[in-house]
Amino acid sequence: MDFVRTPDDRFENLADYPFAPNYQQVVDGDGGELRIHHVQKDQPGACVEVILNLIRGTY
Repeated sequence: MDFVRTPDDRFENLADYPFAPNYQQVVDGDGGELRIHHVQKDQPGACVEVILNLIRGTY
């Protein structure tokens, strides 16, 4: 699977988002792995909302 990873420095000092990087590796179905970020529910300020953003296609 082809994918583009946003550079980690793009997530530094985001307003109203005090969470540290917390990644999980998932199998992509093509023999590779993708990295997804998640917030631990016990982190102060964490919300119950779940946002999943997946884009697949040819670019």
